Amino acid sequence: MLSEAEQQEAETMRVNAEEGGLTAGEMESLTDAAVDCMKDSGLQAWNYGIDPVNHTRAVYSFDLPVDGSVTEEEMFQIEEVCVAAYLADLPERFVNETEPYMAEDLLGFSVDCLESQGYQIDEGTIAMFQLVQAAPKGEEDVVVDCVSDGLLELYPDRPPNVRW
Repeated sequence: MLSEAEQQEAETMRVNAEEGGLTAGEMESLTDAAVDCMKDSGLQAWNYGIDPVNHTRAVYSFDLPVDGSVTEEEMFQIEEVCVAAYLADLPERFVNETEPYMAEDLLGFSVDCLESQGYQIDEGTIAMFQLVQAAPKGEEDVVVDCVSDGLLELYPDRPPNVRW
């Protein structure tokens, strides 16, 4: 599926990312390469960039081509090959090495939403887990709803997945 040149390029990108701290830019470039690999193999695929909720993962999705030229089984094989070539264990490493923080615009939207509902948000809050901690036990869904609303409004072209 990957040519020898593509395999070499993927290996070079991964080695460069592994030699130092894995930056968000490197993670996004590697995800771009994996998504391009999927597209080159016939899939519909999208790279949504670094997740604005926590900035700890790159978000991509893929689907079968409209023309039916790839089966579902082939689709998952293509994804597996492309991810192994460009990303390998780097997404896990990126999560482990990155301090979570929320995109400034999404944080502002979420804090405004929560405060309008009577929640007290500490001045130094920067991450989703801190917003969740501000909610009384059993009311975490209010935080998820505010963040989801912010994602839909501020990032309408992204899947509104909220993780913490």
